[in-house]
Amino acid sequence: VEPVLKRYSQNTLVKGIRCALAWTSDTAFLGGFHAKKDMAFDPKFRAGFALLSKYNLSYDCWLYHEQVDALADLARCFPETTIICDHIGMPLGVGSYKASESLPKWKDSMKKLAKNSNVFVKIGGMGMRTLGFGFDERPRPPTSDELAETWAPYVHFVIDTFGVERCIMESNF
Repeated sequence: VEPVLKRYSQNTLVKGIRCALAWTSDTAFLGGFHAKKDMAFDPKFRAGFALLSKYNLSYDCWLYHEQVDALADLARCFPETTIICDHIGMPLGVGSYKASESLPKWKDSMKKLAKNSNVFVKIGGMGMRTLGFGFDERPRPPTSDELAETWAPYVHFVIDTFGVERCIMESNF
């Protein structure tokens, strides 16, 4: 891994590495396609992760709410590495996941994650069906007002928890 990270660090356009931790056994999702279960705790993964700060590279992470605690552990163990949590930590609300059950777990995990000053959060990804808003099941797309009303509690929670200085608006949905 190190020769690749060294090479990336020599390119002024490369600022960080994106590696997903998103994993679930629920067949409604892509399962282990993006990551292995508990990958954040794998010693080989952590050895590679430890090199990011050496090469001044950040870690950009797509994950589900069930991996947010693992991301918090990485942040705590590697405080010199800038970490970006994508898609507000993706609280799941489809398949075997009920949003009413996932939301409190997500909030608790995000509060733990926010204790690490090296973590930033991308606000976005809420247009994906995985959050369980059901917009994808309707014959017509939601209005801007509907999206604003639905997404506002999530956006406000993230900003209130991390502070505006550690929030980033992402460009995809």
